[in-house]
Amino acid sequence: MVYHVTFSPDGDTLASASGDGTVRLWNFDQDNLTKRGCQWLHDYFIHHPDNLAPLTVCHTEKRLAAAAPAVIAQAEQLAQAGIFTTAVKKFEQAQKWDPSRDFDPKAKAAPALVRQGRDFAQNGKEEEARSKFKRALQLNPHVDLDPSTKEVESNVSAITQQLVAAAKVEEGKQLARDSKIDKSIQAFNKALERDPNLEISARDWGVLCWFGSLHRRAEDVMFACQKAVSLAPDNEVIRDSRGLARALTGDIQGAIDDFQFYVNRTYNEERKSQVQGWIEQLQAGDDPFTDEVLEELKN
Repeated sequence: MVYHVTFSPDGDTLASASGDGTVRLWNFDQDNLTKRGCQWLHDYFIHHPDNLAPLTVCHTEKRLAAAAPAVIAQAEQLAQAGIFTTAVKKFEQAQKWDPSRDFDPKAKAAPALVRQGRDFAQNGKEEEARSKFKRALQLNPHVDLDPSTKEVESNVSAITQQLVAAAKVEEGKQLARDSKIDKSIQAFNKALERDPNLEISARDWGVLCWFGSLHRRAEDVMFACQKAVSLAPDNEVIRDSRGLARALTGDIQGAIDDFQFYVNRTYNEERKSQVQGWIEQLQAGDDPFTDEVLEELKN
């Protein structure tokens, strides 16, 4: 056990006295200790460049170059998240730490502008979206405006149009859920006006079909029901939605056919029992879809 410690007059040596009567001298050269500490943390620093950056005392050309890939990885994540300015700074830091890295920081950060452009487009801000896309292509002519596809997309107008149209579909679905059926139908129509080649999925059409029917607007949304079934004729949920619309518009046999298809395909025993009950009521000439039933189905 150490009972006493003291520094030498020059501060470079530390003496410790132990209970066993021994005295030990310790080299307390701060520069040497700092150097050794930096060496001990070398592997940690190259994987955690944010901790290395402020510790200039541990900066060496070799260590900074070794940490540069981690900085580049951070910059790329920022670029994909749409944080352009910070991504550029990170790429510049990586170049400073490893001058052999030959790239244009702003061009490397171009995906950040693409992300910003896509966000603008999805919020209906077409001009802002085009501006971001054009800027990204100016910085990097090979940047992909649509990373979700295999092909590299560089057509600013086309990608903006597609994204705005897709956003309209999402808006339409939410409006349907919010009981705003007229506005929902308008949103779907506007989506197709913006991009006549837009491929609206069966599930998306199904949302309009189902919620429109629940609000007794089956006749107005029947077109959506038919589109959904034409795209996914073997989907029992889609057929169930059209069955409701058919029942509410007086197509009793069509409704029974759709409901029977659902019953034959579903594994949801509780729901199967409910739909089977509807079939029996319809066959008996009764209307199972009271206001109370439709209200329950909304939930």
